Amino acid sequence: KIEKEIELYRGDVRIKISELDEEHSRWTAWICLFVTLLAGGLGAAVPLFITNRSDKLLKKSYEKMVEELKTQIESVDKDAKSAKESLTVVTTLKKDIDIIKSEIDKSKRETELAALKTKVNKLFAQAILESKKDVQHSIELFAKVIELDSSNSDAFFMRGKLKHDLRDLEGAMADYNKAITLSPNNDDAYCDRGGLLISLEKLDDAMKDINKAIEINPNNAKAFLARGLIKTRRNDKKGAMNDFNKSIDLNPYDGTVYLSRAFLNYDLN
Repeated sequence: KIEKEIELYRGDVRIKISELDEEHSRWTAWICLFVTLLAGGLGAAVPLFITNRSDKLLKKSYEKMVEELKTQIESVDKDAKSAKESLTVVTTLKKDIDIIKSEIDKSKRETELAALKTKVNKLFAQAILESKKDVQHSIELFAKVIELDSSNSDAFFMRGKLKHDLRDLEGAMADYNKAITLSPNNDDAYCDRGGLLISLEKLDDAMKDINKAIEINPNNAKAFLARGLIKTRRNDKKGAMNDFNKSIDLNPYDGTVYLSRAFLNYDLN
């Protein structure tokens, strides 16, 4: 009987163990499911959490960077404005400096030209005085004037006259040509070159120069004398007499004209 009771108890124990095993299996399954779900949830939640945290950090960094950039831009704008203003001031100052420099250069040039002109005038006056005493020295002084002022037509003209007096006809012609080139309205230069051409027996060229001198200055008594001499050589005695008379009307104190007219009157008996 005891053995039967033990056997029965054993059967109950086995049933109970079986029930416990089943219960354990169910809980194990539930726990596994829960763990799986939990793991899946955490697997999704953790990246989301990390992403969300990263977004916040990035946003803060971005906002900080934007603020820094704004500050830098404001600073750059300020510097640029200051630089622009400085550039404007510098440009204005440069213009003023250029104007001042130009005025200084102009004043310097004018001073140098004035000093040069004074020196040239002094040499020119000295050359004129020397022409009465020492013609060769006067020629040398006119050469110095020309060296200092190569556009001085009067110096070429006066040197040409002196060379003409010394019978340096070639040198005189060169100086007359230069004087006329520099001063095309110098009637005396045309007249004297015409006189030189008369001495060279180039009467046609001489007549052109004399007529040009009279055209420029109808009161040039010397030009009428020279033209009268040309007409005398061409046997135009009437025309020569008219020119001699005109020359005396313009300058009644030139003995050369009276002498030329006297010879003409002798030829006319």
